[in-house]
Amino acid sequence: MEHNLSLPSSFKLRVNNHNRPMKRSILIIPQFLISAGILYYLFTLVPISHIFEVLRSSKLEFLVMALVVTALSKCTEAYRMKIITDGLGMGIATGRIFQINLAAVFYELFLPSYVTGGAVKWYKLSQSNKKRAEAFAAIALNRIINLIMLILVGTIFWTLSEKTQWASISSLVLVIFLGLVLLVYTILIKNPVFEILSRLFEANRLRVIPNSIQLKLAKVTRAFGHFQSLTYPVKLQILGTGLLQNLFGALILFLFIHSLEISLSFIDIAWIHPCEVLVTMLPISVAGLGVREGSLAVLLSPFGVTLEKVLALSFLIFMIRIFWGVIGGIIEGGSFLGKTSKSNISKQAPI
Repeated sequence: MEHNLSLPSSFKLRVNNHNRPMKRSILIIPQFLISAGILYYLFTLVPISHIFEVLRSSKLEFLVMALVVTALSKCTEAYRMKIITDGLGMGIATGRIFQINLAAVFYELFLPSYVTGGAVKWYKLSQSNKKRAEAFAAIALNRIINLIMLILVGTIFWTLSEKTQWASISSLVLVIFLGLVLLVYTILIKNPVFEILSRLFEANRLRVIPNSIQLKLAKVTRAFGHFQSLTYPVKLQILGTGLLQNLFGALILFLFIHSLEISLSFIDIAWIHPCEVLVTMLPISVAGLGVREGSLAVLLSPFGVTLEKVLALSFLIFMIRIFWGVIGGIIEGGSFLGKTSKSNISKQAPI
């Protein structure tokens, strides 16, 4: 007599849900090791006491100005996302987007920043309106525009820099610049690319990709197509705010560097900043720790900046992230407590 030993589906779901945190923790372990390894190596070269000496001599007025510019940059980022989400008919207030961005910064302090931040934004942007494909398209476009403007700022100021010993890279910079212009044209200017892709996915013609995924891709590509119907002033606002935000980022680094009495021109800082940001975008560390310090050490060493000042600069950059992350955590905690109290009241309400 055969016995049916198959487990109930509910039990299988519970087992899978318990395994997910374990899988995530296994993926995070290498990132912790990379961050810890680089930091350990750097701190064996420089005593921590030397770094604190540099920080104690930093100029407070520059740090305050950097905090103000950071706030302006956050507002600019929220306003750009507001323009993008309005183009998709999502109807999310600028203040709400600002809160979502800060909540994403909070979670990025503990997990791989670029991946975690996007997931948090996608969940929260689509939480109330259920427009998941539109939220994904909005985040993707926002990141593409930000990345394009980041590299664009870097290439422009690279050409203005006096680092002629690196002139061999100029041709590559030109190719990157032309590629970015073509990408912006493909996304924002009216053309049949996204319409063709959406029809292809809706017809399920790609046998390699499952049908369910193709339908979701069709929704996303169709959402991308909505951006092409925006007016030119709106498109210019999206590009302009992206450019402004990255100039703010360079200005913040400029203020931090001069607070530590490092003599460096804004032109050089404006191309160093994109390089540092691009490296820390890689999901290979926790909150960019270790990778940020190593990249800044490589980028600033040709200018004669000592490792003590590099590590002090990285500390200031990380502290400003913690500042906004804490605010995001407070907002997130208040939102959670508000939902909990509402659910308790609804449970206690008489029928």
